[in-house]
Amino acid sequence: MKRCTILLATFVLLFGFGLKAHATGIDVDPGTTLASLIANQGEIVEGDKRFSDFTFALESSDLTKTSPDDASGIRVEGVTLGGNHGLSFFPSSLPNLFFAGEGAQLRIAIGYKVSVLDPDQGVSDIHLIMGSLTAGNASISVTEKVYQDAARTILLAEAQVTNPPEFFDSDIVFLEPPVSMAFVTKEILIDGGRGCDELSSTSGDGGCTNFGAIGFIKQLVSQERIPQQVPEPSTLLLLGTGLVGFLSRIRGRDRERA
Repeated sequence: MKRCTILLATFVLLFGFGLKAHATGIDVDPGTTLASLIANQGEIVEGDKRFSDFTFALESSDLTKTSPDDASGIRVEGVTLGGNHGLSFFPSSLPNLFFAGEGAQLRIAIGYKVSVLDPDQGVSDIHLIMGSLTAGNASISVTEKVYQDAARTILLAEAQVTNPPEFFDSDIVFLEPPVSMAFVTKEILIDGGRGCDELSSTSGDGGCTNFGAIGFIKQLVSQERIPQQVPEPSTLLLLGTGLVGFLSRIRGRDRERA
């Protein structure tokens, strides 16, 4: 029981750290739920980024042991950290964490479109910051997929973080060359675990404590200048040949008139 209390206290501290870090950002339309953004086809503009076309899907093996129940349990806000702009995903209220208890699984897919407002800049990488906690046999994985098209058929890059530390902060997706807009899908899987092993926490009644939880997720998007395309030598040759022919025709007409 003492072990369980320590784990929960640690998670509360992690959640508080996320709120503190969140407070240092520049919020746009605070309190907007993911459900509201989807229903109203809303968008969030943060710095030089526009986030729109939000989507959501949820699959739970037991809604009595997982949360949130739907997109209304997730709050989305703009955030700026370290000069990069992005989004924060938080539970709408403290009880509604990204959570799966023992014997339950929670799968969440959050999608959005990111566009760079500066036409000379493009998305170059995606940075993930997350506060999470697992107990016993529980596990957490987050998969980021970046697509070129809204139908999610042309995959540009993907990366997966599995059983991250309690505080994860790293670049995970790199795009080369940078793109002016991209469609991102964040797939979250929380497995609450089951049974006991040497790593499991023993509760007061002799059982084991198993759960997985995420307190906050931040998604920062970096940008780089889009390289200018230089015509290939064959293209330049064709252009040059065409220009010479055009000038020759003009000169020929001038001679006929003379």
